[in-house]
Amino acid sequence: AIQFVPQIQPKVAKLNLFQRTPPWIIPRQDRKITDFEHKMFRKFPITQRLMRTAIYLLRESYVMYFRHPSIMKLSLGIAKRHLERAISDPKLRAKLTPDYIIGCKRILISNDYLPSLSKPNIDVITDSISQILPNSIVTKDGVERQIDTIILGTGFYVTDLPFAKIIRGREGRTLSETRRSNP
Repeated sequence: AIQFVPQIQPKVAKLNLFQRTPPWIIPRQDRKITDFEHKMFRKFPITQRLMRTAIYLLRESYVMYFRHPSIMKLSLGIAKRHLERAISDPKLRAKLTPDYIIGCKRILISNDYLPSLSKPNIDVITDSISQILPNSIVTKDGVERQIDTIILGTGFYVTDLPFAKIIRGREGRTLSETRRSNP
């Protein structure tokens, strides 16, 4: 969901996000490459390789977060501040705050996911889905929500087993059957 929600949110009238467990999210360190860097990379290609190596080593050093609790507290603070800055509504923030220690599940990196969840056309639903009907989804609290499309943001390959043999499309064919005829 972290990849597609920010992309489709501006284009849909209503988006119901059925969330089981909220993830810890830290900001993406994303910046434009300066003109100076472009020139340097063109003139001295080794500098670009060195920069890529430095970024790789930095990302690989994230393992330290899981070995040293004091560093883990730092990343928890970063994730909490990221959530607080992006989500001003306390009720929504509570829905999006994980109840597990950072690092127990994959930490996600995004600058646009959380802000997209505060838009008026998105509803974050934390109640479990009890039933999927042809034009609606019913949650365990009995609320039925009208839908026209379902996107599975499972974080896993839905074309692999067991999902591929369970999920069916409009014609009643499973993902596995569809994939076989359309590789």
